[in-house]
Amino acid sequence: MSTKFTTSQINFLKEWFSGQISQYVEIVMDDEFEADEENFKSLCYKTFNVSGFEVGEVVGKDTTKTTKTTERLAKKKELKDPNQPTRPKSSYMIWLWSEDGVEKVKTDYPTTKSTEDPEVLKHTIAVKIASEKWKLMDDDAKSKWVLMAEQEKIEYTKKLEEYNATKTTVKQQDEEQPDEEQPDEEQLDVPDGFTKKVGFFIKGYHKDSTKGKGFKTFDEASAAIKTLHDVGGIVYDGKIYTIRKLGTPSPSSSGEILFIQK
Repeated sequence: MSTKFTTSQINFLKEWFSGQISQYVEIVMDDEFEADEENFKSLCYKTFNVSGFEVGEVVGKDTTKTTKTTERLAKKKELKDPNQPTRPKSSYMIWLWSEDGVEKVKTDYPTTKSTEDPEVLKHTIAVKIASEKWKLMDDDAKSKWVLMAEQEKIEYTKKLEEYNATKTTVKQQDEEQPDEEQPDEEQLDVPDGFTKKVGFFIKGYHKDSTKGKGFKTFDEASAAIKTLHDVGGIVYDGKIYTIRKLGTPSPSSSGEILFIQK
């Protein structure tokens, strides 16, 4: 059974999860975090819970209309830039996943076996033992890993400065260019021979279509399906039109529009 939310509720949840994930990652990457199963579980319970939510009734009907500009910016925010530098690992995390960390523990402590492989120490136990081992290491023993972590931070800072400089330039160029005109939901008329289902889509692209690349206009998509068999419909995601294979229409959480041939 699926749960339905209003547009404003979905946007709120996206922002909330984004903030909680950032908080989670920041704690995990900290030098003081002990990466064993118990601590990970405790962190998850502290981070992902409903303590910040208030109980109440939704008043009125959600009439929020997302403008083209807001929608474009929201999509850009959702997609993580693959060019964005990865945060540096802490000295503990570098040591933990090196040959001197968990891997060495599995070799040095062969008493507790894994059910999958009797010759290998169970991974969760190995991580817990490694965590205890790190606590007992003195500053001299940790110095090698601390130095590596500091070097990673220096490299990360340099890459981040270069990335931000490039990102600022790209943002300025985007702001100078007018938004590409895309038809709003209300502007999409029902073409002859089709029915329109707002908020629905069909899973799976047609095997003989352009798949995820899609078409810029409905006319291009509708012309393409004339040569295809077993077409389920055409889906508009606010940007492109894609041809889908035969299937059952499903509710779309992103407000897609489905056109089905009569």
